[in-house]
Amino acid sequence: MVHHFKISTDISQLIETEPDWAASSNAIDAAFPQRESTVLVVVEAQAPEFADAAANELADALAKNTQHFTAVSQPSGGDFFEHNGLLYLSAVPFHR
Repeated sequence: MVHHFKISTDISQLIETEPDWAASSNAIDAAFPQRESTVLVVVEAQAPEFADAAANELADALAKNTQHFTAVSQPSGGDFFEHNGLLYLSAVPFHR
């Protein structure tokens, strides 16, 4: 049970200012410039199958809009996981 919860709304604390951390952050930004223009979409639904179907439709629609989107990927879906998804099941046995 949580008794005390504290959050700071001071925006100056949102960005780390320590030199080592800032240098690492700058190196990551330089190595992966595409991160600057990345949009992450989370799809929720009443059942996983509905979320998967909606995510597939959304990814297909966005991929067709090449004027606004240069690349569209669905890390946990798409044709690859449709065909090979069972290879990535948890090693922990499923119990009901």
